[in-house]
Amino acid sequence: MKLLSIGLALFGIIALAVAATGDDATTAVLGATALLCAFTTFNATAISSFLKIFIGIFSTETIVFGLAVLAGRVKLWPADFAEYLPPESLPLTVAIFSILVYLVARIEVVRQITRIADRYFDATDSTGARIWPFRPFTATERRIAVAMVVFLVLVNQLQVGITVKLNFFNRDTVSVIQFSNALPHSCNKLQFSRDVL
Repeated sequence: MKLLSIGLALFGIIALAVAATGDDATTAVLGATALLCAFTTFNATAISSFLKIFIGIFSTETIVFGLAVLAGRVKLWPADFAEYLPPESLPLTVAIFSILVYLVARIEVVRQITRIADRYFDATDSTGARIWPFRPFTATERRIAVAMVVFLVLVNQLQVGITVKLNFFNRDTVSVIQFSNALPHSCNKLQFSRDVL
């Protein structure tokens, strides 16, 4: 977590530097939020092992998506892939999620609840596993548990991303259909006005 917090701090400083050169308030907010996220990630060593996984995921995504947004901001993002540039709100959102997980982890009731899950996420027993089509492997139960949680969170985020894209596609499709239906009526009105003149 400490190495990740250093990466977040560096990203926050870069975002603030980009904001200072372009006089951009959104990037400045992203930089300040990334620095706060770096602080909470650094201090996350004292919270539940289960909730640390979420902080690790969201903090990593803050850096990855944030660098993509900054690349687009300073015109380093390839023009051919402009439609794949993540929205500017995405790195800010995942940074806020990371901070919120840290704050929730400090609540005493949540600490008591996560102590039950932490027994599994701190287990050092080795176990064998096989994921088709790969070969069988041996790993600690902790690593398998972390891998499963990370996989589930990433699949869930991918599903949400696909749903959002489909909603935009459907919106554009309906708009085109409505526009094409309205077009003949406006053409008829235009023809009528020409005949009257």
